[in-house]
Order: sequence, then structure tokens, then C-alpha cells
Amino acid sequence: MKKQIIGFLNAITRRNVSSVVSNPIPTTSGITLIKLERTRRRTFYDSKWALDIKTPTGLVSTSLTRWDDQCHLALTEDIEKCSSLEDVQKLDLRERIYYD
Repeated sequence: MKKQIIGFLNAITRRNVSSVVSNPIPTTSGITLIKLERTRRRTFYDSKWALDIKTPTGLVSTSLTRWDDQCHLALTEDIEKCSSLEDVQKLDLRERIYYD
């Protein structure tokens, strides 16, 4: 049983767990989410997300570190509430996740 669980967790970690925004999603402030893709997920630790955001000054590519159970929909909703690129970057939890 324990080997089956470990095998299952390893399979989840290895599979492609990315999600990409199919249509640009505008926010209330004029920035638009063009791409949101989960590039890495470490079970029980964190997930890494790549973002392309269109701002009035141009296209910006950035990344965010979130919890491992972060879903695409919840992160999209959090980004929709942001009023600036700085607010989007505040969603990064890289310095707030503690690893053992």
C-alpha cells in the first residue's frame, strides 16, 4: 500500500500539470493576463507559475511561487483583483513558504 501511494505521488509530480489561459483576462485596472502556466509542482511544498501580463507600457513576463495545491482558477481570480503589476508580484510566496 505504501509503495502504491509513493508511486502515485511520483506520477503526479512527473506529469505535465500546466494550465494555460485560453483567452486574455482583463483586470479592473487595465492590465491583462495573457498567459498563466504552472511550470512545476513539488507535492507538499510549492508550485511555480509563469505569467505573461500586458500592461499599458508593454508585455511583462514574470513568475510566481505558490502553495503546491494552488489551482489555476483560484490564482486567476487573485490576479483579476490586482490593480497593478506590483500587486501581482505581491502574490509571490517564495519568501513565505518554509521548507523542512
